[in-house]
Amino acid sequence: MDPLDALNVIQHAIHLKEHGLERCCWEVIDYNAQKIVADDSFLELNREFLLLFLERSSLRIDEATLFEAVDRWAARKCEEASMTVDGANKRWVLGKDLLKLVRFSLMSPKGFRTWCYQRKSCLQLKLLMFLNSLLLSISLVDSSSQFFPG
Repeated sequence: MDPLDALNVIQHAIHLKEHGLERCCWEVIDYNAQKIVADDSFLELNREFLLLFLERSSLRIDEATLFEAVDRWAARKCEEASMTVDGANKRWVLGKDLLKLVRFSLMSPKGFRTWCYQRKSCLQLKLLMFLNSLLLSISLVDSSSQFFPG
């Protein structure tokens, strides 16, 4: 099954409660998440399905790429609602339930910083500050390895 077709089929499978077909579609989606989020059809997903998508821990995609796709999705929804595309509006469109599903702690620090500084939006800069504080606390734990012998 083509990964992009799986996005359409799974929504019908969920609606019709075809659990076997739904599982098959999720396998295709999980394995091809990188290709799916790169396609413009990802931007057309409804909020409910995006929530299901982001809840999956089995997606084969790095978190920075996933975050970028979610950011693009939020920007598209802002445009569709004739809202200014800025950090505050994207946060409003996403809501806490979607934003909390992006696992920032799994992102490579360098890639995340580069991506945030290129866009310079309020949302990314706030997240960058969070990530930097997280990395600082992790490095403090690493530097005190005598407390956690390995």
